[in-house]
Amino acid sequence: TEVREFVKAWGEAWSPKENAAEFTRASIEPFYLQSVELLGFDFSDAESRTVFKGLQIHHDTWEAFVRGYDYWTFSPIAESIRVYPQSDNAAAVTLYVDNYGRKPDGTEFNARAHATLLLEKRDGNWVIVHENIWGPVNE
Repeated sequence: TEVREFVKAWGEAWSPKENAAEFTRASIEPFYLQSVELLGFDFSDAESRTVFKGLQIHHDTWEAFVRGYDYWTFSPIAESIRVYPQSDNAAAVTLYVDNYGRKPDGTEFNARAHATLLLEKRDGNWVIVHENIWGPVNE
């Protein structure tokens, strides 16, 4: 339950909706390991960076990406969430995430993605130490 609530809150932090142009890293920072050890494999399009080594490059890249939209949501699909406890302080999570954005010119981005998160509990709080998001989902 605790990990599922973390994932739900993580999605909400990534979903500024109509305030996408003002999106800041402050909303997502509490969900991530605050160090260069953070590792992410993510997508946005074929020309974008896909490997993020460290908090700074991850947050710089995604803050700019989300700000390019007038509207943005990142919605974990609750029924797809699977939690694989590794210990009292570590878990792996797999899920689907629906991404939706609308640019100022009306262009839309709409894609379901796969996500795998590796979480660790640090100072009593879950944080993402590894994030892998890719898509689109083709089943």
